[in-house]
Amino acid sequence: MTDHPLPVSQPSAGPMEGTAEIPAYYIGRRVGNRFSTRPDLRAKYFRRMHRPERLKPSMGQRKIHFMAHVVCAAFAYWGVFWADYGDHHHAFTSLQQWHRRKLDEFWNLTPEEKEEFKDLSKK
Repeated sequence: MTDHPLPVSQPSAGPMEGTAEIPAYYIGRRVGNRFSTRPDLRAKYFRRMHRPERLKPSMGQRKIHFMAHVVCAAFAYWGVFWADYGDHHHAFTSLQQWHRRKLDEFWNLTPEEKEEFKDLSKK
């Protein structure tokens, strides 16, 4: 049987335990897929994972977060105002009718506006 290249020792009260760098409750806790028993690995993990700048989201995370909100808002808008729920009356029927009326008012011309454009085209 071959020996493991790095000897594994049991967690013990070493110079790192209970100090300001690593709290005592981290000794013997899971790190990754296994328990870390090496104080140098525990200290390295603790330094990397408990820096205040790691808690701030990166620019990419903020962009993804913003895009997630945009996509959710777009799907909610579509679901309320444009989705076809059939011919029967449903919860969004009155909202959909109001929305379509507002769109028609915005995109269509009133008879007065049509007459005004006819007069402008004749001049």
